[in-house]
Amino acid sequence: MMQEEGLQNVLQRHADLAAATRAAVDAWGLHLLCSHPRWHSNSLTVIQAPPGVDTTTLVRRAFNYYNLSLGLGLSQLQGKVFRIGHLGSQDAVSQLAGLAGTECVLRDMGWHSFEPGSGVGAAVEVLRSRAKRIPTRTLD
Repeated sequence: MMQEEGLQNVLQRHADLAAATRAAVDAWGLHLLCSHPRWHSNSLTVIQAPPGVDTTTLVRRAFNYYNLSLGLGLSQLQGKVFRIGHLGSQDAVSQLAGLAGTECVLRDMGWHSFEPGSGVGAAVEVLRSRAKRIPTRTLD
């Protein structure tokens, strides 16, 4: 699959999904674990918990209620952060769906400091600005 898509295209897709996810986090009023852009990852985004939210509970609720797999914080970060991935066969639409599910679970957990849809909307704008025709698709 990577050979078909081309390595540079795969790397760019992951970078685009990461930028869209970071835009969503910002729109939610949350903070990245690695705040300096030098340490941002195109593999996953690690988000600090909203005040009063245990992320172990958040991750379980995401899976149990929305069939959404978010990552847990490990070791000393357990319960303090959660992770959103953007690797593999993820594409713009699947990433947006995951961000929408994340918005649902954040609201369920009592984080109401953002307008529903704001994170998804921010991600949409990033992804639209970077969208290119899929090379194997014909033009209209």
